[in-house]
Amino acid sequence: MPKGVTHDRTWHGQELIEEWLARQQAPLCACGCGQRVALKPSHRRRGIPRFILGHHARLKHWNFKGVEDWVRTEQGKHQCACGCGRFVNVVPRHHATGIPRFLPKHAPAPKLAPGPEHPAYKRDRSRMEPRKAAAFGEVTKRVVFNAFGGKCAWCGAEGATEFDHVVPVAQGGTGDIANAQLLCANCHMWKSRIEPHYRERTTRARPVGIETADPNEEALIWQ
Repeated sequence: MPKGVTHDRTWHGQELIEEWLARQQAPLCACGCGQRVALKPSHRRRGIPRFILGHHARLKHWNFKGVEDWVRTEQGKHQCACGCGRFVNVVPRHHATGIPRFLPKHAPAPKLAPGPEHPAYKRDRSRMEPRKAAAFGEVTKRVVFNAFGGKCAWCGAEGATEFDHVVPVAQGGTGDIANAQLLCANCHMWKSRIEPHYRERTTRARPVGIETADPNEEALIWQ
């Protein structure tokens, strides 16, 4: 016997499910079809539904007003952009999603094949470095943080916590300590935005010796 059902077939002291079903009156479907909802034992726990299964789709939402007139107005005005001469069949859902430019299967296939057509293609492959290999290690981060004294290399603000590649990884930058600098969140975001057109920008002087510092020496201190 299921947990919670007593020997007199009551559920936690409630009346028998058969008596509950006999006492209920099946409501009319809210879609206006005139049929009554078929009651089930599970309705005592979940609640009696307002619609017969599938009948809720017969109702139109309040913002559906005027959509049928819009479909009739737009029908036959939008020609397929592929040049076949056929017109796009406008349906009510296009009022919310927008009218497509192409008929089904008429849109050209995207050019994502390997080669110059791919958006991420780089002509100079020798300048590409794996991002994992260009990541800064924990020891390198400690050396850079101590060298800059926790201040941003661009604006000098204290509390800088983001480690930046002076030469971006996409342009061949490495994870060496000489390519690392400490930036605040605002300067890091600004540098990321201007990096495609980045030239030499006036920055605060880099700490002396950071380009030649050996992270292994710092590792001995932190061990």
